[in-house]
Amino acid sequence: AEEFTENSISWSYPQSFRAVHDAIYQSAAAEKYLVNGKSRPAKIAVIYSRATDFNESRLMVSKEQDPFISACQNAPATVPQTLCRKDQQYLYMALRRANYDVDIITEDDIIETTALDAYKAVYFAGEWIDSRIVAKLDRWVKAGGTLYATAGLGRMDQFGESETAMLKLLGLKSASIQKNAIT
Repeated sequence: AEEFTENSISWSYPQSFRAVHDAIYQSAAAEKYLVNGKSRPAKIAVIYSRATDFNESRLMVSKEQDPFISACQNAPATVPQTLCRKDQQYLYMALRRANYDVDIITEDDIIETTALDAYKAVYFAGEWIDSRIVAKLDRWVKAGGTLYATAGLGRMDQFGESETAMLKLLGLKSASIQKNAIT
């Protein structure tokens, strides 16, 4: 692998160039072990929901309701909600920070393949879910898989209708959610 450093190290610090050069040069010693290597398979996944992405991107909230956008002086008055997408991102980052190998799978992976079978635990965030995955999730949980659900997960299907099958899977009769993203 070739690395260029001219844009990230000041020319006035030649010792920094030397340190980066040495690190790149010395890392080549491990390359022969990596060529035919492969990553250890993850036993944990975060589910990325297309249904949530689609619906959330169309749910407009005032910029003051979004802690990420409210600090931007030139942001428009309303912006798409990003709570669920941020939950997905932060779940992934927290698991990686805790040194877990983590995959990202999609609802399509679950619908079209046996992707769930590879995992012991999955983390899922999103108000909207594709209703076609609920039966597969249910079977996977009954077979011993662990489903971690964030608040409000699967309250609605991909069309914005109440998703009672997901509520049942989570052991709930009903669910309501109060959103408060302000920190």
